[in-house]
Formats: sequence, structure tokens, C-alpha cells
Amino acid sequence: MATLFEQGLQTIDREIGAAFIQAGVHNIRISHTTRGSGPADIAINVSAGDRTEELVFKREEIEDSARAIDSIAATNVRLLVSRFTG
Repeated sequence: MATLFEQGLQTIDREIGAAFIQAGVHNIRISHTTRGSGPADIAINVSAGDRTEELVFKREEIEDSARAIDSIAATNVRLLVSRFTG
């Protein structure tokens, strides 16, 4: 069984993918980098074409997104998309 953190990260990844498709940006790549030690925040990197943007999601935001995306995480997803769409 996946932890709340793993479930939340999957939810956020799905939301990122859907938001980029809706914005007309296709063929994105998503990667994660752990920040800190112990209960860590995650830097989510999104690449499309020759461009990469990174945004750090706090562990609490990720865990709160296990069942449905947390409002702060949703705002961060929109911010990432806006960096690619203007």
C-alpha cells in the first residue's frame, strides 16, 4: 500500500500532466528531487522542449494531496504551467 506521500505525489503528477495538456503543452517530462533529510520537501521539475522549470512542494502539501489535490499544491501547479505558457 502506498503511503500518503506517495499517493499525494502521484496526484500532483497527474494534475500537472492534465494542466499542461489543457494548456496545449504536450510531451512534458516530470522528475522529482528530494530536498533535505528526513521528512523532505520535493522539487518537481517539468521539462518541455528545451525548457525546464522547477518548483518545490512541501511535504505537507504532498501528503494533503493523497486523495485530492491540496489548494496550495493546485496553485503551484498553475504557477508551473504559467511559466511555460506566458
